[in-house]
Amino acid sequence: MANPSSPGQHKTEKVPQPNLSASTGVHNVVTKFSFATKGGIAAHNPYKVNQDAYLTNPHILNLRHCHFFSVCDGHGHNGQEVSGLLKHRLPFNIEKQLKLQLSGHNMAHYPDSAMINEALKSAFAETNQEVYKMVSDVRFSGSTCTSIITYGRKVYCANVGDSRTILIRAGPNG
Repeated sequence: MANPSSPGQHKTEKVPQPNLSASTGVHNVVTKFSFATKGGIAAHNPYKVNQDAYLTNPHILNLRHCHFFSVCDGHGHNGQEVSGLLKHRLPFNIEKQLKLQLSGHNMAHYPDSAMINEALKSAFAETNQEVYKMVSDVRFSGSTCTSIITYGRKVYCANVGDSRTILIRAGPNG
């Protein structure tokens, strides 16, 4: 997370590409990803802390074609702690729930969307319970969170609060 004097964060990473074989039905389409955050502005507090947190988890489940990304926007007095907890716990819970939902599934093929949806729903609920158990007072603090899982050419999205994910596709001319 950015320090209070930092205007924001920005980073771009390349995802290593595997050798694709014709026998696999699912291929990695994520070649690069980046993020940027910028703290909110408060006229009464020019040194307002950026409470955003980002999560980049390429190759979740040790699959080259499965990635998890999320942006958390903390708010309130302890918003930075809440978004920080989400940054560390949500990927763990997502991976745990995906393993439960996809046990027995052939990972070289696309899973049923209901399996991914249930994994997302359960992981967010479990992480929400962890937020309530925090030492910090979270009665008036929290975080929005918008997340995506890419599985080959499919994108699954989940969000909590008023943050949104926008999917942009290049037009025919790039």
